[in-house]
Amino acid sequence: MRASTLIPRSTSARKENRNTLLAPRQTSDEDGDAQICDGETIMKLIFKFPEWEPQYKAALLEVDPAKLLERVAAAEAAIRQRMRAIFGRTDGDMERQAIGKALSALSVLKETPFS
Repeated sequence: MRASTLIPRSTSARKENRNTLLAPRQTSDEDGDAQICDGETIMKLIFKFPEWEPQYKAALLEVDPAKLLERVAAAEAAIRQRMRAIFGRTDGDMERQAIGKALSALSVLKETPFS
């Protein structure tokens, strides 16, 4: 094993990667022409359901009990808005299942006592 593989990446390199994650990116379309991806496009690449999943994951990851109910309420509001948007559509079964699971998890979060 080479010594260079054992050296951890520098803190500045990790910071640079974290800071550029959501920065505009250059991609190519079908014709090979360069295009810039905006934040919305990047969100769609990161999240399967970008209309509500970021708020849901923020609620799941919240560690401050004082902020938890606020995050849960924001996630539930985003989910309700998305449910209205997809109401009556024949596609979206996978998203409906994900919404059901998310609402169940949010319900458990609301009922969980914190010490």
